[in-house]
Amino acid sequence: MAERLQIGLIGCGSQGQFLSEALTTTGQADLVACTDVNPEAAERVKKVCGYKQTYNDYGQMLSEAALDAVIIAVTHDYRGKSGASRHGRGWCAGPGDHRRGI
Repeated sequence: MAERLQIGLIGCGSQGQFLSEALTTTGQADLVACTDVNPEAAERVKKVCGYKQTYNDYGQMLSEAALDAVIIAVTHDYRGKSGASRHGRGWCAGPGDHRRGI
């Protein structure tokens, strides 16, 4: 069996939670870290989905957490600020994106 992917999440709203829950059904990923501009949202998704750690700053998460991929589930105005594309890993999900890789 292939090695499990280590996943991070930027954006802990309903879309981020939905994608995280869907990913867990595959049995091929570990939910490592999540971040949101609203710390309460990050804590909620951590509890509901089983992420191991939350961060208040996406840059810190990208620098410190050992991640293979990042789900970017933020509104369009935050998308360019998420930073994951500069790190060469990420997956945007949102209206009109149609699961476009970064």
